[in-house]
Amino acid sequence: MDKKVTIKDVAKTAGMSVATVSGALNGKAGYAKKTVERVWEIANALNYVPNASARTLQKGKNSPRQKTRIIMFMIHMGRIVPEHTRDMESAVFRMAWEAQKNNLFIIPYLYHDLSLFQCPPLLNGYVDGAILMTPHPEVVRIVSAKVPTILIDAPFDLAYSTTPMINVDWKYGCRLFIEELRKLGHRSAVYLQSSLNINTFTMGNVTVPAFRYAAEEMAFPLDEEYSFKADFNPKNNISLLRQYLPRLKDGIRKGRVTALFAPDICYLEMLQNILKEENIRCPGEFSMGAPRVQVYAPENICSIYMDRMQLMTTALGKLINMLEGREEVVAETLLRPVLLKNATLAEVCTSTEI
Repeated sequence: MDKKVTIKDVAKTAGMSVATVSGALNGKAGYAKKTVERVWEIANALNYVPNASARTLQKGKNSPRQKTRIIMFMIHMGRIVPEHTRDMESAVFRMAWEAQKNNLFIIPYLYHDLSLFQCPPLLNGYVDGAILMTPHPEVVRIVSAKVPTILIDAPFDLAYSTTPMINVDWKYGCRLFIEELRKLGHRSAVYLQSSLNINTFTMGNVTVPAFRYAAEEMAFPLDEEYSFKADFNPKNNISLLRQYLPRLKDGIRKGRVTALFAPDICYLEMLQNILKEENIRCPGEFSMGAPRVQVYAPENICSIYMDRMQLMTTALGKLINMLEGREEVVAETLLRPVLLKNATLAEVCTSTEI
């Protein structure tokens, strides 16, 4: 049996006193930022959990820990901090709404930097379970070692985690998109690809690989010469798309580009405005589509759509079953999106004049 990690072990590893470690973990004022970060880094690495029996004795209680019915909803905010989106707010509100129906309470925890991952409610045993949206296996390890945990939209495969996942079957959705392209006379496609850095939680981490896998399985050619790969981020999206425009126009003129896939519908929103400025008709000259989970998104763009609420309710239902021991949760549950064809998807245009 492994020896339980104590606060003395954390203090010894950190080279600090027990009092300093205890104060840093409990949020007491007066400690340097680097000290607090170092203490939390070591506590997380050692999987330190406070001695629950000692805490209950201090409070004059002899009974075991009572369930709080508090669920931690943890979201990695990526590179957009300190900005945020209405969709992020919507995700938190929707999860809280669903939890309330089950007499549960949601505490949102939004973090940006892995080195700053500090969560006292989790450490101190105030949380019954957790639902995570994170690209960091380290965070999954820390949280799942303490409470029952469910992952949503995990951008890494099962080899990185044994924690149950609720994911969107984007490859299925991409197959629907490719099948429709073929029906409309398209014989190939190009794609936009953002950075696939595992430490950056973006739709592109999962949707672009899904599109490429689906295309390969269906023997549907992807034109690499006219596809565009760049390190997209919220500050450079428009400038990079304008950089891509000459190549896109050349491909359309030569008949090489008839359809485009983007990692997220937000790229198509921006591209649509740029194309209007250039008098390029979509779907007149070419068609385009992208995955979509946003609540606030244009309805006129072809999208592979997944209802975010279905992800929330499925994840919460699985977690409740784990907490109550009603069923063994499978490693991964895949939810199927639908194809919303809309106005940016049409038959191949025979004219190549721009």
